[in-house]
Amino acid sequence: RKENMKRFLGKQIPKTKQCTRRIGTWQPSRTMHQFRKTKEMRQYVSLYTRTGDKGETSLFNGDRAKKTNVRFEVLGALDELNAGIGLTISFLKSSQEEVPENLIEELENVQSRLFDCGSTVATPAATSREAFLNVVAFDVETAIKELEQQIDIYTEQCPPLRVFVMPGGELGAAQLHVARAVCRRAERKIIELAEKEDENQLAPIIKYMNRLSDYLFAASRIVNHRSTKTEEATYKKYRERRKKRKE
Repeated sequence: RKENMKRFLGKQIPKTKQCTRRIGTWQPSRTMHQFRKTKEMRQYVSLYTRTGDKGETSLFNGDRAKKTNVRFEVLGALDELNAGIGLTISFLKSSQEEVPENLIEELENVQSRLFDCGSTVATPAATSREAFLNVVAFDVETAIKELEQQIDIYTEQCPPLRVFVMPGGELGAAQLHVARAVCRRAERKIIELAEKEDENQLAPIIKYMNRLSDYLFAASRIVNHRSTKTEEATYKKYRERRKKRKE
């Protein structure tokens, strides 16, 4: 058993009481799983907790709820959006085309703000203590103004919009369109949650998500505009009937 413990702890089993107290109390009558964890072992955090195996999980304030709850639908949509933006960043970093200055940094900042939005959603105002609400609070209005500034900059640099823009173009731009669509879905879910509860708490988040989808659209346009290989695809009306008439 002592040899097993050596491999388990990665060090020699101490013989003195002083060292025993520092690393852990070894009692031959106990099994390996009953051995008291050391300070080093307690610092390890397992990726699985088994607490959600029955279809429930915890919010930030400790409340338990079913995973089918609309609040977790919102959190899932925000997570999906964040992953999509992460994929966009990867495409932009590997692109051989000119990437707009600071765009990657802006998207990374958006990822952090999405975590802030998720923390707010995961902390219902009605059941959370003030200490929890203070932890998840962030300056939403400043984040919205930053998005609006970049939207204006990118819009001025692109050709005027006269027809609908089709998703596509450069990989980074196409993925920005995907992220925009996911953002709209997340916004709808937040609105659904706000109609049931926490309307005042979620109102700034809804406003941020609405502006974020506009930003992602503007960013996709500027990426395609800077591209030397692809042009921005636009909506075209169905012309088959006119062709038949001419024939």
